[in-house]
Order: sequence, then structure tokens, then C-alpha cells
Amino acid sequence: MANMNLSVAAFGLETQIHVQVPTSDGLVVECNSGGWFPQPQMEWRDSRGEVVPHSSKSYSQDGARLFHMKMTLLLRNFSDCNITCYVHNPVIGEEKQTSIILANDLFDKEHLTKKFLILFSCLTIALVLTYICLWYFIRKDHIPECLLTGLIPCCYMLNSIPAQFLFCFICSVTLLFVYLPFRTRGKWG
Repeated sequence: MANMNLSVAAFGLETQIHVQVPTSDGLVVECNSGGWFPQPQMEWRDSRGEVVPHSSKSYSQDGARLFHMKMTLLLRNFSDCNITCYVHNPVIGEEKQTSIILANDLFDKEHLTKKFLILFSCLTIALVLTYICLWYFIRKDHIPECLLTGLIPCCYMLNSIPAQFLFCFICSVTLLFVYLPFRTRGKWG
């Protein structure tokens, strides 16, 4: 009677890397891979092939008892921006790898500071222009006229072409400041 050992293994599905929006803590990179059996080994490596310690690692099993792996890495001031996620099946010795090259601008705090300064400068200019325009429309010689005759003349004054231009400018600047953060997230995420 001969003994036979049967080893069953499943080679996983596609490995994906997701980059989350940079925060003040750094940049979070996430590696996901599913459809493995038995539970695979998973690690991050830099461009020299050296292991980079992960921030967190988790797994789950589906109804077919296949493993789905998830591993995250928090990058701070990372000079080597080529990161590879390796997933290795220990039974059959097969591995999958997915690499990503990250732009240095994502780690450059000066880059983020410049964006903030530009945003702050634009907001300051918009507020100064708004103040100048409002001062022009509500000068001292217009105030008694509005107070004596009621609000109707003030409404006519606000219905003038310069007042409409000011309103349009304020709305445009507001929309721009609301749009830019979402546009920036779209580029990074």
C-alpha cells in the first residue's frame, strides 16, 4: 500500500495597488489580491528588492475558502518611489507582483505649502477686490439716499452692471475654490 500526498493550491487573481489621497501623515498605498489557497505570503519591496515594513495586513476567506489579502503601507518622505507588492504562494512557489512608481511631488511638503500659499493669495485678492467694490457702491453719499427713501433705491443700485459683475466674480471664485480640492483628489486618488 502506497501513501500519496495531495497538495491543493490556487494561484490568485490580479493584484491591484490603490493610492489614497495624501494627508499630513503621508501617503497610504494599499495592495489587494484575492483567490489564493493556501494563505499566501505578502510583502512590500523597494526598487532594490529590499522588504519595506507594512503598516497593516489583513485577510478574509470567501465561501470557496479562498483567501483575499489586503496590505497597506504608509509612506513618509520616501525617496525611492518605486514600490512593488509581492504575493507568494508557498506551496507551488508561484508569485505575483505589481509595481507602482509614485511622483516625488506627493512627498514634497514644499509643494503642498506652495499650493496653500497660492490658494491663500487668491482668496486674499478676492476679498480685497470685494471690499473695494462694496466700498464703491456703498459710499457715504449713497447711504443717506437709501436710508431716506427705503430699500428700493438700494436694490436698484445693486442691480447695476458693476454690482452684477462683482456678484459673478464672487460666484466664480467660490466655485473655483470648491472645485480645486476635488480636482486635486482626482489626480492623486
